Parts: sequence; structure tokens; C-alpha cells
Amino acid sequence: MESIHRERNGDYVSWCTSQVSRLTLSGVAVIEQYLLHIRSLSKTYRAGVGGCISTSRALEDVQFDVSRGEIVAIVGAAGAGKTTLLLCAGGLVTPDKGSIERRCSAAYFRDVVPANACADGAAWELALIDNVDRVYGDVAGAFALLSAARRARDCGAALVLAAREARSVERIADRVLLLDRGRLPCPVATRPVISTRVAEERIR
Repeated sequence: MESIHRERNGDYVSWCTSQVSRLTLSGVAVIEQYLLHIRSLSKTYRAGVGGCISTSRALEDVQFDVSRGEIVAIVGAAGAGKTTLLLCAGGLVTPDKGSIERRCSAAYFRDVVPANACADGAAWELALIDNVDRVYGDVAGAFALLSAARRARDCGAALVLAAREARSVERIADRVLLLDRGRLPCPVATRPVISTRVAEERIR
């Protein structure tokens, strides 16, 4: 799979070509509706020299899917593994084990404003947006988030948002998943799709 990397105002963006799913069940493809399909994903960081090496588990056995037109939020405390998960999903970090299947172009953004700025330029089908908490109380950030959400739903794209607090994303996400010390204990039931107009009024 080919990746193209570029810098945009200090916000790292990765563009990945489409990857066709190979997962089948009884000879029938089972993830046609998904843009992103992650299974048993684990990542541990190691640092040190010689015999003095420390390890830090970032992700352990993470699995979830993202469908076309869907907005999924990953919520967790600092150090929970949110950024690592997004970077792995975007192809910027290689996991120790597990599988990542993408059926679209994917882009990672350090925050939501550059993601919205790219809307009229190079297209993304799956935007992986970090630090979404920054939109709380920020009019420009909130507008950018709503614009990206509208585009995802109208164009059959998708968003994966990472935030420390659920209040930053719960009004706009279809699903909110809690990442706790590198694990997603259990999936949260899909929420009804909230209209962008209603979300706009509540996020201000």
C-alpha cells in the first residue's frame, strides 16, 4: 500500500491509497460496508539502551469498525492510546500485531481545522482527527468540526475523532467508544444520527 506524507501548517497529514479487504466468511466478503476494519490491534513502545529497556503498552487487542457516513469518537484520558490508535489506523505507525483493513483513502490530522481546510483540496474519505477537545469554546474549531461531519455524512465518507472528554464529541458522534489504558472494554451501541443543525446549536 502506498502512502504519501505532507506537512500542512505543522499538522501532519497522511494520504493512503485504497486497500481492498480480504476478510471473508464462508467465501463471502463480510466488510463491504466498512471503510475501516480493525481487529486484535496491539502496540507496545520500547525505549532504552543495552540491557536497560522500558516498555509502555499503548494498545491491546483493540477492534472496531467504521462504516460509510459514520462518525465514531474514541474517548480516553491522556496516555490512553488515542493518538497511537489513529496513527495505526492511518498507516503512520506499525502495530505489533493485529489487522487493519482500509477500503478508502485515509488522512490523519492533529486537530480538526486542517481537516476542514482540506475539504476543498485533496479529498479524504476517512479523516482521523486528534485533539477534538480543542473545539470546545472555540467557534472556528466547532465550525470546522461540523463542516467535516456534514461532509462525511453527505458524501459517504467517515470520521474517527479522538478526545479526552465525551462532551466534546457526544452530540455529533454516532458512537462513542471508551479507550481505557489501551483497551476498548466493550463497544457502545450505535447512537441515532444527530442532524448537523441540532449538533451545531448544542456544541456552542
